[in-house]
Amino acid sequence: MQWLKLHDRNPEYTALSDKYEAKSRIATLIGEEYVIPTLGVWDDAGKIRPQMHP
Repeated sequence: MQWLKLHDRNPEYTALSDKYEAKSRIATLIGEEYVIPTLGVWDDAGKIRPQMHP
């Protein structure tokens, strides 16, 4: 497993580790109806407020 972390440099891993990007890819591959809605995307955790979520 450690060897894979260091030597397996598949660019897909980077894209799929990003939830926002992964949801976009899944929607394209199998359809939007299979993707859980995203509440928001933030660059700064300090901007997230509890009242923004259900």
